Amino acid sequence: MSERSLVLAPIGKRFSAQFIDEALAFVGGYAALLLLDKVMPSDSSVPMLAMWIIIIGYTLIADGMFNGQSVGKKIMGMYVVDTKTGEPCTYMQSVMRNITFLLGIFDVIFIVGSDRRRLGDCLASTKVLIAL
Repeated sequence: MSERSLVLAPIGKRFSAQFIDEALAFVGGYAALLLLDKVMPSDSSVPMLAMWIIIIGYTLIADGMFNGQSVGKKIMGMYVVDTKTGEPCTYMQSVMRNITFLLGIFDVIFIVGSDRRRLGDCLASTKVLIAL
């Protein structure tokens, strides 16, 4: 991370980064589906399985990449860090914070609090920061 000061990331930027990440996951998964569908027997479930593995896999580990930045967060200039140490999010923390994505609105509703942490952030002891 840079020498610039880091502050809690705005909710709108967090949603934008999430949108970018999910779009990337779905495009990558769909590309794998199309590619494997061409080379696998027509009755094979492998292409569909590969698509979902890519989508779910990327969603779970994305925040552990690039020093605590998923592709979407990197584009938006945000970082996921450990709340206690300030170190970049690990792959395990990424899985813990993103597994709650399945809870939908119940996970996201926590983001409107003063510390702007989703339920997944609380579970993984992380927070999302942006450089000023």
